[in-house]
Amino acid sequence: FLRNGTKRKLYLELQERKGELWLGLHDYRKGRIDLPDLLCLFQSLHGLGFVKAGFVLQLCMGDVGCLDIHNLRMYGVKASDFIVNASATYATKRRKAELYIATCEKLGGSASLWNVSRLHCEFVGA
Repeated sequence: FLRNGTKRKLYLELQERKGELWLGLHDYRKGRIDLPDLLCLFQSLHGLGFVKAGFVLQLCMGDVGCLDIHNLRMYGVKASDFIVNASATYATKRRKAELYIATCEKLGGSASLWNVSRLHCEFVGA
């Protein structure tokens, strides 16, 4: 797991920022930040875009969702709509986060998207 450079870098960043991430989840539950800000926080981790950050929030809280390749194909959504580059402003990232969340909600929300993500388990025989 830690031999791959990107995964190792993410793991180390998670260790370094775990308090910040936990506080972000707590602040969201207390209404001190909103869902797009929380999604941007998790998306800011090395190697996570909105898709993986949405999956993390789906696992942690049952919010947002994972628009993985299966969901994107099934619903005809373009992955490029949610990509931000490293130099993007926070306003751009927030706008993409709002679009990502709205798209997940339009497609039935976290529970509906989870049913499609279940395909992962079927593919690997779990």
